[in-house]
Amino acid sequence: MIITGEKITALYNEIPKQKSTKIQIGTLKIKQRIQVGDCTWSLFIKEDGKFYVMLDKEYSVNIKQFGTDNDYSTSDARKTVNNCNASKKALEIFGADILIPTTLDLLSLDGLDDYGVCEGDLFGVITYDMYRMNRKNIDISYMITCTPDSTPSGHGDSNIRVVTSDGCVCYDDCECSEAVRPFCILPSDIFVTPVNKL
Repeated sequence: MIITGEKITALYNEIPKQKSTKIQIGTLKIKQRIQVGDCTWSLFIKEDGKFYVMLDKEYSVNIKQFGTDNDYSTSDARKTVNNCNASKKALEIFGADILIPTTLDLLSLDGLDDYGVCEGDLFGVITYDMYRMNRKNIDISYMITCTPDSTPSGHGDSNIRVVTSDGCVCYDDCECSEAVRPFCILPSDIFVTPVNKL
């Protein structure tokens, strides 16, 4: 049996077409989830054409310790959020030229700026202030922030601020095992796959 070009076209036209599920990120609502590979990320901040999405709590990444001290810029936590499977998949799907680099203010809880800012990474861990200002937009789980409790010029470099499973914020030793939830920043014109509607 010979199949002509016309028959191939006719057969192709009979195949049900899947409706595209991608939408522009600017149409998402706060707390709405998007599918990125095998994981979901939730929108928690919209500001100035930038859309901040955080890895959902079901996919949080465990690490042995935050670091040997509480300076996020030299920490194991920073290395982990930029190299974990969820971040690698997001980088593969969106591309380094699309993701907007993060800028994290490492001001300590007691107001010391020894560590300055950590900038240029495509993925990061939220600061205490980001959590405070957006708590209602984040599904709560135990997770670290990148905010130090103090610094070497103050009370010391051994504690970081963490969010507990009930949403409280307290300190924890930076050498304890922790859970991290990376976030990244997307531009307003990118298309994403939504998981749920609010």
